[in-house]
Amino acid sequence: VVVGNVKLTDGRILIVETDQVFNFGELIFPNTGNNRLFELKEDKIIKLGDFPYGYRPEDVELVGNRLFAYSSSWLTLDEFDLDNNLKHVRTLTPQIIPEIPRERGFGRHASMTRIDDKIAICDRFTGNIYIVDINQ
Repeated sequence: VVVGNVKLTDGRILIVETDQVFNFGELIFPNTGNNRLFELKEDKIIKLGDFPYGYRPEDVELVGNRLFAYSSSWLTLDEFDLDNNLKHVRTLTPQIIPEIPRERGFGRHASMTRIDDKIAICDRFTGNIYIVDINQ
């Protein structure tokens, strides 16, 4: 079972697994763990790679073979090499979205979109928008 998002980016349809489903007897719940990236190509789902354990990719943007992902666990925007099983290339931002108090929830949810050579990240909790140049 894949819990996550579907994203059309750079002309490709990507499926981003944000959570795993854990089963403890009668208790079933989603939580971060192994997170994977898939592509829907014609009528097949193809695994493209694995994110670092516990990464919890909230949203992604693809630029050629460069995948940019925002992590709601790490609270960072990171670049991964799509041609090398999602090898982590660099972190573009230190924790750009401040952590919220635990009583309000876990992690920070955000959505993002590409604007030329920049990525706009919208913090869904505060409405703040952060602009990051992906070529710096």
